[in-house]
Amino acid sequence: MLSFVVACAPELRLGELPGSASGAGGGSSAAGGDALSGGGGAAGGGTAGAGAAAGGGEGGSGGGGAGGLDCALDSSCLTDDGLVVRYFLDEAATGSAPAQVEDAAAAPMPLALTYGPEMSFAADGAAHRGLSWTAAGADGRASALIDGTKIQSALQGTVAGTIEAVLRIAEVVEGGSRIVHIGMDAEGGRFTLRSETPGQIVLWWNGDFCGGAWDAELPERAVMHGVFDSTVQEPAADRVRLYINGVPARRRNSVGGYCGMHVSVPPLGTTLDFPDGRHLVLGNRELGGRTFSGALYYAALYARALTAAEIERHAAALLHGDDRPAP
Repeated sequence: MLSFVVACAPELRLGELPGSASGAGGGSSAAGGDALSGGGGAAGGGTAGAGAAAGGGEGGSGGGGAGGLDCALDSSCLTDDGLVVRYFLDEAATGSAPAQVEDAAAAPMPLALTYGPEMSFAADGAAHRGLSWTAAGADGRASALIDGTKIQSALQGTVAGTIEAVLRIAEVVEGGSRIVHIGMDAEGGRFTLRSETPGQIVLWWNGDFCGGAWDAELPERAVMHGVFDSTVQEPAADRVRLYINGVPARRRNSVGGYCGMHVSVPPLGTTLDFPDGRHLVLGNRELGGRTFSGALYYAALYARALTAAEIERHAAALLHGDDRPAP
């Protein structure tokens, strides 16, 4: 897995980055490149991945995505359109133990923290605080019941949604380590990103259905987007998509494990369903026993499918900094 580093002067704006307006960067990168040099990064003029949308596509005139956007290259660039919850997971420094994590979206919905010896807050350099787990299959988590909350009201009956996360993964459990999970007891997930095999990410929907599996080795911090969009006509498989660092991940044709037994592409127009009794859980399920070893730095839910350009722009910003922007 490649690690991406974006060096950025604090006063620099995306619209002012070299390559963001003229497409002069010209280079190519699969997942982010160098956003300052224009070498195919999210603000450069690259030919692939995060470069095309924000910096003028294939060396173009800068008509894509974030060109000219008045925001710093950090989480202030994230859209609030369709946002349901957003957790920066930056409440504490290494070794601290707050009681909950805060929601930065409107009508905040905090999540209670259940600690185990394997879970703590940790910092992975500047602007990269988050929850860390030293063991897979443990019980530590951040969670809340969603009955009657904005999560249930915003996502119930929708035909599209997006899970956004920043994470790194070392080990998982075969039963499915949860990354961002909505569910009850042992169900697969109502709208869930999880990993059942090292190097593989799966997306579960409506409890019993796995929308697919994608290759994703994530030993270093990376930005992940899982998208459910049953309005997509063809190909039907694209109704469930995964992006790593702003780039579509490679879908596995052969899927094993629990996902392989429940693979199902959502029919056209399928809606997400969230009956009472479900929890939103970060890094686990409410029953426990499904942590991954690694870290979760940020998580958000949207009640719509983010566009490819938005995903590319968000990936560039979150790779640079996943904590809340300075006031």
